[in-house]
Amino acid sequence: MNITNSPNYVEICDKHHPDYDPKHIDCMILDLRKYGGTVILATGTIGHILSLLVILTKKSFRIQTFGVYIVALSLAGLLTLYTGVLHWTIQGFTMWQFNIRQHLKMGCIFHVMLTYTSLQYVAWIQATIALDRMYHVARHFWKSKHCGSHHLNWKKGLIIVSVELLVCLGLNSFVVLVLDYENECFYLPVPSAWFIWSVFDLISFSILPSVIIIISNVVVIIATRRSLNNTKSEHKNKTLVKTRRSMTVMLTVVNILFVVTTLPVSIVQLMDNDNPKTELVRSACYAIQYLGVANTFVVYCISGSKFRSALGEWKIFRCFRSGQQAAKGVNSSVKLYNSSTSLRKTSRTLVTTTLMYNENHE
Repeated sequence: MNITNSPNYVEICDKHHPDYDPKHIDCMILDLRKYGGTVILATGTIGHILSLLVILTKKSFRIQTFGVYIVALSLAGLLTLYTGVLHWTIQGFTMWQFNIRQHLKMGCIFHVMLTYTSLQYVAWIQATIALDRMYHVARHFWKSKHCGSHHLNWKKGLIIVSVELLVCLGLNSFVVLVLDYENECFYLPVPSAWFIWSVFDLISFSILPSVIIIISNVVVIIATRRSLNNTKSEHKNKTLVKTRRSMTVMLTVVNILFVVTTLPVSIVQLMDNDNPKTELVRSACYAIQYLGVANTFVVYCISGSKFRSALGEWKIFRCFRSGQQAAKGVNSSVKLYNSSTSLRKTSRTLVTTTLMYNENHE
């Protein structure tokens, strides 16, 4: 939690002011908020809307738990962008002179609570997706003997995400006790309470979901490896080797991305708030955290082959792929033409050389 009053950056961070210093830590923080926040908002909005459209326009996705999880993830991501990131970015553009929460009065409590709830909800939805993937892979591998006889359907998925939402709302309702909404929505100075919350946030927002995601993905990798060992066909073995390698790389990337985007911001909460360098590090960690929320679309495009296939069925992407194939065809034709031209030149040279040789030896 960032406990900071609104400083005056007009002199040192205004490009038209004689005291302007772009290398000042405060100005670097504002630039990060302005430009970093704008990029995160743009990419995140496009990505989450595309995710929603892919799921909602394909019936086979809508009736699965995966579809419910992605819809919940995208909605939570959009909520994070337009509560946390938008507020964060506007402060950068206005040099901290405009604060949405200060104008909401009592509504600031709900704004803060929604921001922290949506962030935590995104983390737990990703952990749930990892568990769901592990369930289906384990069920396939053990022939459903130990994992039940039916797949989870969208109704059960809806119950799961609803329960998680209520839990996250309850965990983050603490802001009612520490926000002074009558005095411009500032956090109350209670260091001991904030320290306890920071430790709790580190565990619930980063460490616990990370452990779940890593364990789930390791189980998937092990199950895939064992299924490869049980396959006797050489042709299938080669295919499965490639599949296993790509899946291992993909799941490892998902693990690393989640840890990298959630762990730093949770750790920095425990650092000294009064140190300017700490504030710069804090802002960078917030940017990384928000970037992780914004780019879940990219992660699941990389990790989900069915998701990629559904996206590739869209007309705009089919046209793009057709254009790429046409360009490859043109390049191949050009290469073939160049090769044939070169061959003709070589042939003419050989014929000329042969004739000259014959004339000289007659």
